[in-house]
This record gives sequence, C-alpha cells and structure tokens, in this order.
Amino acid sequence: MPNQFVFLQGEELRRLAKLVYYQEVENVKNIHFKSEDERRKYLNESKACYTSAQGLLDSGEKIKRDYEKDETRSSIAHKIFSGMEWTINTSFQCVRNYTLRKNCLTKVAEYSKTLIHKLQNLDPADTSGVLKLLADATEYEKAMVEYATKHSNTILSSFSNWIKSERITFESLLIRFKNKLRFEGPFKNLENAQKVQVYEEILEASGRGRGLSIGFSKIVGAAGVAVLLLTAGIMVWDVYTSEHKFQTATHDAVVATALVGGSMLGNIVGAALTTELVGAEAAVLGRVWLQWEDSLLALPGPSF
Repeated sequence: MPNQFVFLQGEELRRLAKLVYYQEVENVKNIHFKSEDERRKYLNESKACYTSAQGLLDSGEKIKRDYEKDETRSSIAHKIFSGMEWTINTSFQCVRNYTLRKNCLTKVAEYSKTLIHKLQNLDPADTSGVLKLLADATEYEKAMVEYATKHSNTILSSFSNWIKSERITFESLLIRFKNKLRFEGPFKNLENAQKVQVYEEILEASGRGRGLSIGFSKIVGAAGVAVLLLTAGIMVWDVYTSEHKFQTATHDAVVATALVGGSMLGNIVGAALTTELVGAEAAVLGRVWLQWEDSLLALPGPSF
C-alpha cells in the first residue's frame, strides 16, 4: 500500500517536526552506545534537523511578510516558501533515515538562502532577472511537489521482488542503471545531473515515475541540482528498502548513506534509526494532535 502523503502547513508542520524529533530522541536513548559522548553526538544531530526545519519556516514566512505588498516580489516569495514547505513535509513524513534528512534540509537551506538573497537584491525594473528568478522558484516548487507525490505511489511488487530475489545491493543497483544509460566510470565520479538521471531511471522502473530532473537542472543550476540529487537519492533508497525496510545489512546501509547523502556521519544509527510517522499518522497529527499537544509538551522534553 502506498503511503498517504499529507501536506501540512504553518503550526501543523512545525508540530510534525517537533514530534519526529521527540521520537528520535527516545529511539537514541534506547540504543546502546560505547560512550555518552557518542550518544550526545547523535542527539545533537537529531536536534539539528529540527532546528533547521524551524529556521527554514521562519525565513520563508519572513519573506512572505516582507514582500506581501510588493507586486514584483510577492509571487516569487510565495513560490520559494512553498518549495521549502513541500521539502520539509517530505523530509519529516517520508525520510526515515535521520542522517539523510539532515543532509536534505542542509541542501535545501543552502539553496533557499541563495534564492532569498537573489530576491532581496532583485531589481524590479530588470524584467529578465525577474522572470529568471520566478522560473527558478517555480521549478523548485514543482520538483518538490513531484517528489512528494512520488512517495505516495505504489512500488511495483515485481521490482521489489527482483531486488530481493537477486540479492542486489544498493551499489550494484546504481551500477546496473548507470550502465543502462551508458555512463562511464564509477557512479561517484558522475556529474550530479548524470547521477540524477540514474536515480530517475530507477524510480521509473520501480513504478514511481519519472520526475522533472532535466528541465529543473537546466534552469536552476548546480545549487538546485544538489537539492534534487539528494531528494531523488533518498527516494531510491526508500524503493530499495521497501521489501525489507531497515533489516538491510548495516554495511549496505553505510554504503547507501555515503552514496546518497555524501556523508558517513551516523553510519550506524543513521542507517538503522527509523521514524515511521507517515501518511495517516501525519494526518492525525494535523487534526487530532492539537487536542493533546499541551499535555505532551508539559512533560520533560529532550535534554542532553
């Protein structure tokens, strides 16, 4: 069954980020570590995801307010903020690996900062500049909506069974589809746009469909492609683990974290830690969680 994706906004989205953070803290507390310093490192990383999401929402809401009455900038500000909201929703509803989520939010923060800087320095009289920035923001929003939608699509059982029965590792899956596109050299040495193409081929074969990578990469440039690369990579990892979730071998998860996220941080906990707050649970959060939020938050919060 596909996950039911629920688009949350405003306070509901902030509460989603907070609840996921609280759940991850509890999970980390129940994992055996060699030292408390090591445990604290992972707790800090989880908190970084939460604070990053809150910071993104703060900056997005600010540009909406700042340019509310600006005929030229207002529509662009709304597009930028919408793209940020969709990405945060996807990160907390669909990305179970908190290391990958942190990397995703970091990339989004970097790209959003670039767009906001351009918006703040935009000359309303520069028609071409206005249209270019509007196109960037629009394509960013479209891509994030597309990937959120893909997460709700059913993965073909034939594809999942093929991965499982053939005992295909994540790395070999990438190699197979890289070769199908006739890209030479190791996957890690490909250009980012080529890596996205490999991911897109896998997503299409899995039944989740092809995205907007080609048009998006041509319009938004390297910074935008970095966001798309990580988002698509996370989706492919989700497809790969669909049959056996995080029972996947630790070594394979470590390789995937490095290939997809570009970071070995959290290579064990980040690969194994899951937060299954998706679909209907997110819907409940938006509608019912309001009723008992005060009592929950009255309890001692995460501390380290």
